[in-house]
Amino acid sequence: MLDPIDWFPYDSVCLDGFDAARGSEYSLVDVGGSKGYHIHDVLARYPHARGRFVLQDLPQVIDDIAASNVHLDPRVERQGYDFFLPQPVLHARTYMLQNVLHNWNDGMCRKILVQIRAAMLPGYSKLVIMNLVIAETGVPLLQTGLDAWMLMGHAGCQRSPAQWRELLEGTGFVVEKFWMPPGGGNGVVEAVLA
Repeated sequence: MLDPIDWFPYDSVCLDGFDAARGSEYSLVDVGGSKGYHIHDVLARYPHARGRFVLQDLPQVIDDIAASNVHLDPRVERQGYDFFLPQPVLHARTYMLQNVLHNWNDGMCRKILVQIRAAMLPGYSKLVIMNLVIAETGVPLLQTGLDAWMLMGHAGCQRSPAQWRELLEGTGFVVEKFWMPPGGGNGVVEAVLA
């Protein structure tokens, strides 16, 4: 299964259109990004990306990056942040959630999404979610197993396009596009403010 870094056009979807005069100086905010491997890979693939780049996770996770000798692109700013609280980075071009929302039930996901929505600039900011996007029927066994695991372990779930739309539209977003991976793996949900 391919990681989105291998096939998703971050440049045209997330990075192009960055305009500090219109939004803010922030191009990409990796919300709940753990130790930053994903944002690091994005910047390695697109070294000429403009703006500021922020990795957010709980303070103890951010503190552990240095202790673990994780080497991130020096452009990645680290910020301790609880995504249930107001988003401190306002009007970024793109807010990114990778493998975050499947860990939470719809009610908790709404709390996370509302915080991001409040920080976004209408007509400019995007929300990009990297998670499984499962079929409405005939779901492969591996994805079914991952869905059951999320339910048992976290009271979360993997979501179908209809479930993603319902969750996002219920929190003030519109799904622009579902990007499906070649050969399976995480899909990408691209959304903007309604």
